[in-house]
Amino acid sequence: MKDFVFYNPVKVYFGKNCMKHFDKEVRKHGKKVLLVYGKGSIKKNGAYNDIMNALKKAGMDVVEFSGVQPNPVLSHTRKGIEIAKKEKVDFIIAAGGGSVIDESKAIAAGAVVDFDVWDFYTGKKVVKDALPIVTVLTLPATASEMNMGSVITDEETGLKLSTGGEALYPEASFLNPEYTMTLPKEQIVYGTVDAISHIVEPYFNHTAKYNPLSLNIADGVLKTLKETCENILISPDNYEYRAAHMWAVTVAFNGLIRTGLGKSEFPNHAIEHAISGLFPEVAHGAGLAVVMPAWMNFMKENISSLLLRFSSNLFGSVNDESAAIEVFKNWLKSIGAPVSLSEIGVDKDAIPGISEKAEEIMRLWGMNIEVYSRENIEKILENAK
Repeated sequence: MKDFVFYNPVKVYFGKNCMKHFDKEVRKHGKKVLLVYGKGSIKKNGAYNDIMNALKKAGMDVVEFSGVQPNPVLSHTRKGIEIAKKEKVDFIIAAGGGSVIDESKAIAAGAVVDFDVWDFYTGKKVVKDALPIVTVLTLPATASEMNMGSVITDEETGLKLSTGGEALYPEASFLNPEYTMTLPKEQIVYGTVDAISHIVEPYFNHTAKYNPLSLNIADGVLKTLKETCENILISPDNYEYRAAHMWAVTVAFNGLIRTGLGKSEFPNHAIEHAISGLFPEVAHGAGLAVVMPAWMNFMKENISSLLLRFSSNLFGSVNDESAAIEVFKNWLKSIGAPVSLSEIGVDKDAIPGISEKAEEIMRLWGMNIEVYSRENIEKILENAK
C-alpha cells in the first residue's frame, strides 16, 4: 500500500429533497452568479425552475450562460470567462453533466487570472485560485461534481486536455436523482461506461503491491454500476435504481478508490481524448467503450490476474484473459454501447492521426511513452477496428 494524502472538501446534498438546501448554500458565496448550462435539458427535467426559484428566494442577481457542448470547447469557455469578468460575478453554478461542470471549472479558473485559460491545460500554468463553484448534477458520468478535474478541447487543434487543482473542487454539489429521469438511454449507458473506465484505469494501472481495501471498494462500485445500469434500462422510472447509480458514478472518481494505489496512468482516457478531440461528435463514453477492450487485449499478458478478477467480479469465472475481454465486450454490446471504431464513425485511416494526438497527450500527462509509443497506440486501435 502506497503513501497518500486524501482530500475532498466537496459538500454533497443528495436525494429528491436536496434542493431545499440550495438557497441557504448559495448565499454563502455572494450575490451575483453566473449560471452555466448546456442546450436546455435542465428546463425539461425541472432543475432550471428549482434553481431559479431558489436564487430568487436568495435575492441573487443571475447571469445566464448556455450552450456548453457535450465535449466542451475552448472558444465557448473563453466567452464564458469574458462574461464572468465583465459582469464581475461572485461565483458560478454549473447545472448539467460533466461537460457543463468541466467548462464551469475552466471559467472559474480563467476569470481570476490575466492570461489565457488554455495555459492551465497545456501545463504552462498551475491552477491556484478560482471563483467558487456550486454544481447541480443532471447527468451522472464524470464525477466532476466531486473531484478537481476539468477537460476542455481546443477545437482548432483537436487537442483535448485536462487540468486540475484544489481550487477547482466544487464548494457544494446537489445530486437529485429525479433530474436524471428524462435522460435518453444512451446517456445512461455512456455515463456508466465512463464511470467504469474511471475505475478500470487505477484498477489495472496501479503501482501498489497490496491494497485490498481499494480494490474491494472498486469491485463493489463496478458491480453496482453494472447492476443499476441494467436495471435502469429495464425500469427507467425506478427512483431507487437511479439514486444508487448516481452515487456509484460519483464514488467511482471522487478519489476514494485511488487511495493507496500509488501512481496510476490513464491510457484509455488519453486515447479516447484523442478520438473525441478529432471527432467531437463521438460521446466520451462511446469512445471509451471502444478503447477499453482494445487496450485490455494489448495489455492482457501484463494484467492477467487483475483481468481475471475483474471478469469474475462482474460476469463470473472465465478460463483465460481472452475470454474475460470477450465477455466484457459482449456486455457492452448488450447495453447498447459500441465496441469498434466503425460503430462510432471513425475510419481505420484515422488511426495514425489519432495515435499521434494520443501520444502527445500522454507526453503531457507524463506517461510511459516506451509502453505507449505511437506505434503501440496504433496496435491498440487496430484491435478496435
